[in-house]
Amino acid sequence: MLDEKKFFDAMASSILDADILEAEKNKLMMTLLHLKEQKINLMITGATGSGKSSTINALLGTEESKVGVGVDPETMEIRRYDLDNLVLWDTPGLGDGAEPDDRYAKNIIEKLNERDENGNFLIDLVLVILDGCIRDLGTAYNLINQVIIPSLGEDNKNRILIAINQADIAMKGRHWDSANNRPEPPLQKFLDEKAESVTRRIKEGTGLDVSPVYYCAGFKYEGKPQCPSYNLATLLYYIIESVPKEKRRPITENINCYITTATCEEYGKPDDCYELTAFRNFRDSWLRKQPDGERLIAQYYRTAPRIVRLINQQPDRREIYRSIKENYLSKCLSYIENGDNQRCKDLYVEMMEHLYKEQDRWH
Repeated sequence: MLDEKKFFDAMASSILDADILEAEKNKLMMTLLHLKEQKINLMITGATGSGKSSTINALLGTEESKVGVGVDPETMEIRRYDLDNLVLWDTPGLGDGAEPDDRYAKNIIEKLNERDENGNFLIDLVLVILDGCIRDLGTAYNLINQVIIPSLGEDNKNRILIAINQADIAMKGRHWDSANNRPEPPLQKFLDEKAESVTRRIKEGTGLDVSPVYYCAGFKYEGKPQCPSYNLATLLYYIIESVPKEKRRPITENINCYITTATCEEYGKPDDCYELTAFRNFRDSWLRKQPDGERLIAQYYRTAPRIVRLINQQPDRREIYRSIKENYLSKCLSYIENGDNQRCKDLYVEMMEHLYKEQDRWH
């Protein structure tokens, strides 16, 4: 069994090392602490070579889940790691032949259909890891469409997460800023487009709306140091945000709206100010219940941290935040106060589309 303290310390380190606002790091740390109040079962799956074991190693900072080198997968059966309230289920990768794939798929299906002592599904969430450096994701899509989705039943849209690993070599290593450990603009665009392509492909095949996050776990050869990771805090946040509602009541109370929070901070307003409280209530009480609400929220949390980081690097950041406040946030708040939630949503989407376009100018 893995050291519980080591696991949570490693997760905390991932948050602390993330290039996001300090206030956001504090909130994520609070969320991590709240996770200990409920037991969460997370299954990690994907095609062979997608980086499941590397992801676990990067989060833990250990070699507990041995990384496969060569064609033979190291994870030959479903492995369970009991980590205080968080249980990780590390599954074998598919793509090694029809016979082993059938056997592995059967084991995954059995685990997904397993019930706990209260009659609820044992597995709360399934994280499917895709390989960002290959074009043919057929094995992964078959895993999602033929194994995971049918096994999750009617509640499938709330239990499946998609993440794209190996962002650093997605363009064969080109356009990766090794010095700063982040993608350069061409690679950033490529990754955004890949995430959108995955979203469309899954929507076409299953009808589900998913918004993948991309990251780099960092590969580790035996006896060598772990390569730097990228965007792990975002992946962690993605997982935490997707925890079933009955298990994330305390978590929801600590989730921030990145851009609104950054704007309020620029004007010296506290985290519990009237504006932030109103926007959180709008998000949790109304937006989540809309047909596209969960997708919009997931997409927002995948892209907003980078936008805030770019704004904070600009010499005219004060003017940018003033414009966001006057042209968007103040009007959205007025709509909320008047009960016009749809107009608030439309304007907030318009704001994000505007900020997406502004990113290129801020580089």
